[in-house]
Amino acid sequence: MANLPRPGCLVRSTLSLLGVLFVPLGIWFLRDDKHRYWTQSVALFVGAVLCFYFAFRRDTWLMEVLDGLER
Repeated sequence: MANLPRPGCLVRSTLSLLGVLFVPLGIWFLRDDKHRYWTQSVALFVGAVLCFYFAFRRDTWLMEVLDGLER
């Protein structure tokens, strides 16, 4: 079998990348002069926190499912 990355590593790196991308977008939505998108900005910050939580914690249900795929 080919040397493919483990599914858990792929998901964790994708979640951390999404968290890094959501934070500046949330700041940009708050600083827009014409419209202030408060609800979208809060949703982006909450999404970033959730992405970071699932990316850096090993004892979540998501990581248990992904660890089960590796076997």
